[in-house]
Amino acid sequence: MESLKLRFLILIISVLAGFNAMAQSPGGDPPFPFNVTGSGSYSSGSLGLPVGLNGSEVGVTYTLYKGAVAQTPTVNGTGSAISFGNQLAGTYTVVGISQTGLGTTDMSGSAVITQSGLKQLTLKVYLEGLWNGTGMNKCKKFDDGISDFADAFSGTVVDTISIELHDVTTYSTIAYQFHSLELNQDGTVISAGKTYIEVPSSVTGSYYITIKTRNHLETTSASPVSFNGSSIDYNFTDAAGKAYVDPNASFTPMKKLDGKWCVYVGDVLTSVDYPQIDSNDMMTVRSNYSDDTTFFGYTRYDLNGDGYVDSFDLMLASQNNNLSIYFFKE
Repeated sequence: MESLKLRFLILIISVLAGFNAMAQSPGGDPPFPFNVTGSGSYSSGSLGLPVGLNGSEVGVTYTLYKGAVAQTPTVNGTGSAISFGNQLAGTYTVVGISQTGLGTTDMSGSAVITQSGLKQLTLKVYLEGLWNGTGMNKCKKFDDGISDFADAFSGTVVDTISIELHDVTTYSTIAYQFHSLELNQDGTVISAGKTYIEVPSSVTGSYYITIKTRNHLETTSASPVSFNGSSIDYNFTDAAGKAYVDPNASFTPMKKLDGKWCVYVGDVLTSVDYPQIDSNDMMTVRSNYSDDTTFFGYTRYDLNGDGYVDSFDLMLASQNNNLSIYFFKE
């Protein structure tokens, strides 16, 4: 009788072990690609929407990503569906990492969460004056408290810029404006505290997207961009054809540096009627420095953002003046 009980106990343990093995990453295999869940829209003022997976494996650690940024905390697999809790507007993906070295797997799909009443504009642009070969340098300011230079903006923000949405038929008609947007070192442009530009839901139809800065040439999209959807994406940096240029011009619409297209630097006078980089801009930069004294700080005349107005800035202005760079859109 005791032998029968022992055999029955061993059978139960074996069955339970089998169930546990089914919920773990199978022998030698990387984590299974479960589906990411949670897409939807939430109303302003709420706490967002839950993001999760429709399944998980014991022995696997799951990391939630918002764009390219890992979120915390991570979640360990349970053998069933898991949740990362409520998340705010953004695009979320999940990566599973085996705790026993069996590999890493991107989970299937993504969760796209939006906030009702707002649209998301994802925009990327590089400025020639701040370009460093792989991204952009941060603008400097002079800090009287430390009698030295410091970053003009915190985090990865290099400068602030404005975006205008121009009418398709009459370019001079500005339908919407977005000021004090943060330009990051990787070229992304965002509303403060967001990972995108907030656009009111009332913005519909198509528009030219125009970039305006303190000292770079006004630049607009090559063709109208539709704002009818909830998510809009435009990248000025990956092709010359992304920016408009006068058909009669002898120059490219942007300058190619290290394989990326950058907005021309040197328009310090920022003329509204006829934006251009000419001798007036060059002489204005020249007048703000000399061999003996240097004008410094966060100023539009400092074209490369290092805190000084010097010969390097004059060289940048001179190069584009020699190219007769201008912006004209009827």
